[in-house]
Amino acid sequence: MGTVTETSREGNRVVYDLKAVVNKDAPVGYVTEYLWLVTNDPRARDIFVHVDGQVMAAISVSPSSLLLGVLQPGQSVTKQLVVRGQKPFRITSIRADCGCLLASAPKNQESKSLHLIPVTFTAGKKTGKISQTIYIETDADQTVLKVVAHAVVGGQ
Repeated sequence: MGTVTETSREGNRVVYDLKAVVNKDAPVGYVTEYLWLVTNDPRARDIFVHVDGQVMAAISVSPSSLLLGVLQPGQSVTKQLVVRGQKPFRITSIRADCGCLLASAPKNQESKSLHLIPVTFTAGKKTGKISQTIYIETDADQTVLKVVAHAVVGGQ
């Protein structure tokens, strides 16, 4: 769906602005579509216009999968998450599946559209691949973001 607005007319040339609108319930991701314009020009009755775009979530976190690296038991590493919104918001809580991941929402934070969150992982005695989920809650429509953190303990 969209609108077409004439912006100028000069001789036999007419210029239009074309505005395409995406449904509110469109899934997050890339959009590639064609619009079919019907004209009164006998030489070009039908015009197909290629439209590319990206539907973005109101709030997103990057990276979506946090790679912590290869660590020895007892070793720690800190990585940063970037939480971005189209409108200012606050982070209300951060929790993880295990105590090996430490991240917390800043106290008395102001609403803003970009938050940087340090996440510290401390490797335990158990060796092997570790995958744990971090949950970030916001005050924007009670949005809960999920990030899976991955590490290898013991050099495997």
